[in-house]
Amino acid sequence: MSTFGPRRLPTTALAVSILVLATGSACGSGDSGTDSTAAAPLKIGTVNFPTSLDPTVSSSGYDYPHLNLVYDRLLVGDPKTGELGPGLATSWKVADDGSSITLELREGVKFSDGTTMDAAAVKASMDRFKASANGQDIASVSAITAEGANTVVLTMSKPDSSIPTALSDRAGMIVSPAAVEKEGKDFAARPVGTGKYTLESLQTGAAVNYKRNDAYWGDKGKAPTLNWQVFKDPQAMVTAFQSNVVDVAISVPPLSVEKLKTVPGKQVVVGPAYSETMINFNAKLAPTDKVEIRQAINYALDREVIRKAASGDAAEVTWTALPPTHPYHDASITPTYAYDEAKAKALVAQATGGKRVAMKCLTFPGLNYETSGPIIIDSLKKIGIDVTIQSETAAAATEAFWAKSQAPCFLSGWTGHADPAITYGRLLNPDSFYNAGKTDFGTAQLQDKLLTTYDFAPRKAAATDLAKKVAEVAPFAPLFTVPMIVGLSDQVDGYEPNASGRPDMSTVARK
Repeated sequence: MSTFGPRRLPTTALAVSILVLATGSACGSGDSGTDSTAAAPLKIGTVNFPTSLDPTVSSSGYDYPHLNLVYDRLLVGDPKTGELGPGLATSWKVADDGSSITLELREGVKFSDGTTMDAAAVKASMDRFKASANGQDIASVSAITAEGANTVVLTMSKPDSSIPTALSDRAGMIVSPAAVEKEGKDFAARPVGTGKYTLESLQTGAAVNYKRNDAYWGDKGKAPTLNWQVFKDPQAMVTAFQSNVVDVAISVPPLSVEKLKTVPGKQVVVGPAYSETMINFNAKLAPTDKVEIRQAINYALDREVIRKAASGDAAEVTWTALPPTHPYHDASITPTYAYDEAKAKALVAQATGGKRVAMKCLTFPGLNYETSGPIIIDSLKKIGIDVTIQSETAAAATEAFWAKSQAPCFLSGWTGHADPAITYGRLLNPDSFYNAGKTDFGTAQLQDKLLTTYDFAPRKAAATDLAKKVAEVAPFAPLFTVPMIVGLSDQVDGYEPNASGRPDMSTVARK
């Protein structure tokens, strides 16, 4: 057996500086030194209501800051390096031939409903996840077995080097089987995990409130309550933050950073993230069912102009599903689509016989398409594609595009993952929720090579080969990175940026 834990992910490209722009006190990274039991509620502003608090249903990267409060994961990525370490599992081993993964569980952990987290509970939770729409993340796990009270064995249908990372994601978020049985279809409204916080109340589209789980087995959450307020647009959130309506602002627009630098008592932390903005295509709906149209859109976009308009200097242009900050990014193959309006126009003419085409693109607030959208519309108009952009809530737009296949185009963000096989699997697998047209892009063989390669250098080469093929079939148009920008009042302490760009509010409290 080969030990797979704690396992360090490659961090060459993760050495990204974290820019702190402050006019007040410096942002702390630990306990403020105050009595957390007496601390005031922490008020958090955001523009994205979670799509679901059930990890089997959750479909947006903006759900993670909520999910990670309610649920512990089997494995946990280090916030700075991405290194996998113990969570609910204290150790894990992969068989030398990749045929199984054995997890040893932490003893004495209870769900917030008082029931026991043990091997049987982990099996039930993972079986439920595997049967869900998100189950693709562990599709190569053919069986989950509880051996005694504290050992779980994952039997593999084939070697899969992405599984340990998947266990630090939604697949490893362990839910209470008793609560699932009790609540049924209403579990997302009354979720139960082993996390640092429990859901206290939820007002759809407007607010989510959490209460600290004082029976938590490890280091407890810092604030007694976390009160999330959802704003209709990013500027409304920034205004509320400036006016002290909220203590923390999540996903501050990049173009607001310079302005906030001048506000007394406020600071802005610009941290790394695997996230990027993308134009996603449904390859089963016209006109993006034609590869020439998808390629043309990629060639028609001057990404540097779009990046500058949307983010100033806070972001970087992206060419693949793995942004420049990702350890598996290969700069030698970029740009995959150098700006070429003439080539784009010729591809549209080839696909349509010289006719113009029209399409609707969905989007939602918070990704700066308010500023980049007009540029995209104008760029595509020049090559013969007339675009209208329809903005919805994140939940509505996500459902309409991914679940209901109601538009050929989605101007959205991609949360990204530390493991390239998970990223490409979610975007490309024909049965994936994030493949809107359920299209076979002819990438299966290259994906399998990535999944069955464990050492970093050959695995990066496999990821590069896959990225080249993806550029040919153009299932999406990458645009620019989305750094996680968080506004903090000088009355709060404890925020620590992390490599994944998913804010952890359990460490933050008012001073």
